[in-house]
Amino acid sequence: VWMEGPRWIWDEMADQWTRNGPIRVALKRLNNSQNISADYLNQIYKYHQCENFFGITKDHSSNYMFVMKYESKSLNSYIDEIQGMICWRDIVEMLWEIAGGIEYIHEKGLIHGNLHGGNILVGDEQDPVSNNTRLSGDFKPSVIADEEVDFLGSFAKANNIC
Repeated sequence: VWMEGPRWIWDEMADQWTRNGPIRVALKRLNNSQNISADYLNQIYKYHQCENFFGITKDHSSNYMFVMKYESKSLNSYIDEIQGMICWRDIVEMLWEIAGGIEYIHEKGLIHGNLHGGNILVGDEQDPVSNNTRLSGDFKPSVIADEEVDFLGSFAKANNIC
């Protein structure tokens, strides 16, 4: 729990942002990140400029950590919890949100690299599929491959995103 909470409330009398109070957060550590480049950190930060990201901090060993909104469960555990009892409308809505998250990180020039139900997060609000599905994981900058890649056939170098 982040006791002070984020600065979400504008205090007109003090002419400054004030803290909202306690909020549950998750800390995502980037292991062995003491010497990562500022450029790489900025690329990751660009992705995380969204509603569920509060900022960056460091742990006692100088590894970077992201301070993020706490989501209570993964997609896998959510499906186990509801025991498959979900209507098609909710499935389509959830898939739409997941696709939107993937599109967002691609627009930022990043790729996920390890997308699975364990790192698709679902919050604990009463309606678990309304604007509440988030992607989590290790995001990497996308790059153009230097040579042809033989994956289900040959593709030209300019079309290969790795």
